[in-house]
Amino acid sequence: MGGTPSIGGRTVGWDNTAPANDDSAGLGDDEFRSFKTSIQTLVDAEHEFSTTGGANSGRHRPGSAMPYSDLQSRVSAGDLEGRLYYASDTSRLFALGAQTSDATNFIGGRNVVENSARQHSVDGTTNDTGARNLIWAQESGLETIVNGGASITFDTAYGAIPHVVSSVWTEGGSPNPPTTLYTALSTTGFNTSTRYIPTSGADTTSLPSLGTLMWQSLGTRAI
Repeated sequence: MGGTPSIGGRTVGWDNTAPANDDSAGLGDDEFRSFKTSIQTLVDAEHEFSTTGGANSGRHRPGSAMPYSDLQSRVSAGDLEGRLYYASDTSRLFALGAQTSDATNFIGGRNVVENSARQHSVDGTTNDTGARNLIWAQESGLETIVNGGASITFDTAYGAIPHVVSSVWTEGGSPNPPTTLYTALSTTGFNTSTRYIPTSGADTTSLPSLGTLMWQSLGTRAI
């Protein structure tokens, strides 16, 4: 076979009953050549297999290896070690390790946020920076400020302390701009305390009478 064939299937004639018991022995050389040609045609579809062999015979052609595809719930099912696994229901891609030792690694997906934030400490607890078999997850929302504060519970707990940012706007109570401090931050949520930023001669103790906290959290969760 000359040149580099495209990858994919091949149409090959195959008959397990040939040669028949009563076929002429003199036709054996034709049968051998036909058999070798059929095997080469099949293997050469996605592997290097030239008519003269060579050092690269049997090697996968670029792009020929297809990832395994199934539901994510079956990621760890069966003899799949060493495979790329595409979860058809979540559009996530995994590299599967040994089921008895190495954990399955999450590679990416269509809704993945790639994070490169530096590790730092909040309330004495180290923030999450990501690890194998984890996905980066993001939540956001609006919360009404009541008595100068708000309490937020994440829809789903993070695996470690997430990174949280917020902003606040208020109406009435003071002409000064507000600021928000975290009074508690955990894997399940956080509390805030909102005060007006003091200025010379201004009220430094009043609480916002009406306000909205806008927040966003980013952290990791186990698959």
